[in-house]
Amino acid sequence: MNLSTASQLDFINSIHSAPKCETPRDVRIPFFYAYNDHLTICPRPDYRFRKKEMHENSLKNLDEEQFKGKVSDAAERKIRSRITAWLKSIVIYNDSPGNRFKRKEHYPIFITLTLSDKQSHPDNFIKRHLLGEFLKNVKRNHDIINYFWRAERQENGNIHFHILTDRYIDKLKIQKIWNKIQDNHGYLYNYKKQYHNDQPPSTHVKSAKDVENFLNYSLKYMIKEEENSIIDGRIWGLSDSIRDLKTYNSVLNNKLNDAIDQAVNLNLVRIYRGDYFTSIYFEKDFKDCALDKLLNDYARDYYLNIYNDLYLKPPDLVPIVKPPIKLKPKLLEPLTLDLDFDILRANFFI
Repeated sequence: MNLSTASQLDFINSIHSAPKCETPRDVRIPFFYAYNDHLTICPRPDYRFRKKEMHENSLKNLDEEQFKGKVSDAAERKIRSRITAWLKSIVIYNDSPGNRFKRKEHYPIFITLTLSDKQSHPDNFIKRHLLGEFLKNVKRNHDIINYFWRAERQENGNIHFHILTDRYIDKLKIQKIWNKIQDNHGYLYNYKKQYHNDQPPSTHVKSAKDVENFLNYSLKYMIKEEENSIIDGRIWGLSDSIRDLKTYNSVLNNKLNDAIDQAVNLNLVRIYRGDYFTSIYFEKDFKDCALDKLLNDYARDYYLNIYNDLYLKPPDLVPIVKPPIKLKPKLLEPLTLDLDFDILRANFFI
């Protein structure tokens, strides 16, 4: 529910008090998570006492939802957190002093892949043999390491894919790669017969001129509800390199709490209260206010470390173990003895 300004301040000042607890497992710590357009504040359990248990339950629930053809609330938070951390690290690094006027090696692009004919294979076949082959190709030939994909059903009943990655690939090359894969599975037969060429407009590429706005654009597609029929199997996936990323999060301190109160008084934020959390949404005039500057200061080093791990840190060197040299056994030549039997006889038998 939305709260009035007075109620907002009362609530902000009350949610941080930890309830009385009988055991250390019940300890609650006021924590916040910083997203692109809002903060989420929630009293979080002390992970020191139940970290393994909560992590296992979270992964189990996340995997189950991946195969139900929908994005659950838990999965949506995971997706939003990973993509935000990934793209924010690029924004902050590119805007750092000394990098603003350099050629940007990494910036996000948004790729859409569609089928050029009526879908004739099951969803899982398309994902494995078409999408999977496309990802293998761009990883092998275009140095793509970090990516996120989402499957969606079109109004015509066909499955199609949205892919977010961080390296420029010419749109014509993307189209040729995808159309060749389609052709291998018969999806260009009717198009070639009708138009006498093998390059239907089956792809769309959007690059990020403004990464901040691009982040919101990407999240809209990656976490939106399925409007048409449910897709069989997994509906999203990502590279291992960004699997463990999290948006900036930390314990709520007094300085940040005061900045939130100030933003509430200036009507720069609006607050939504859930049963177990509070979301603080930023209004249009929020940028460059005290709270915005404070969050940017806190998060800067955090996101620069993510960028360093993803792009600047040299890969772990794997020692090259040479296989043992196998020597072909040599045939032993027969031993020939040149013995003087007269001497042997004189020394040993006399």
